[in-house]
Amino acid sequence: MRKQYLKSELPYAVQTILKELNKENPKVKITEIRSCGGNTHLIEIREIAFIESNNHYLNFHLLTGKVYCIRDSLSNYTEKREFKDFIYINSGTIVNLEHIKLINDTVSFEDGTTLYISRRKLQSVIKSYLKFTKRVLI
Repeated sequence: MRKQYLKSELPYAVQTILKELNKENPKVKITEIRSCGGNTHLIEIREIAFIESNNHYLNFHLLTGKVYCIRDSLSNYTEKREFKDFIYINSGTIVNLEHIKLINDTVSFEDGTTLYISRRKLQSVIKSYLKFTKRVLI
């Protein structure tokens, strides 16, 4: 905001900030495979730590420690706008940049989980991580 236009610009700025704060957290609906219960869950995307692919199955690892197994393709999620803050660290794993610490060639989570970054992906992970942290700090 410009100081000379404070009275006219302040209401718009406050309104914009409130919209961002009150914006509903995006969610994803997943259905577990039958052998894992077959239940349908509505999960907030920010609660997903990482998703790993294994033989046409996906394991959704949540910050709470829960893991949901579904049959799907990882590319179906990486193409969605809601997953813009997720990045491939290897050919079968995407991580939520919001919840990681980048240490050399690994990513770590608060619960102590550590995942290795493939050599091919290391530079793009570093670049995306720095871009994300810069965006959060500004």
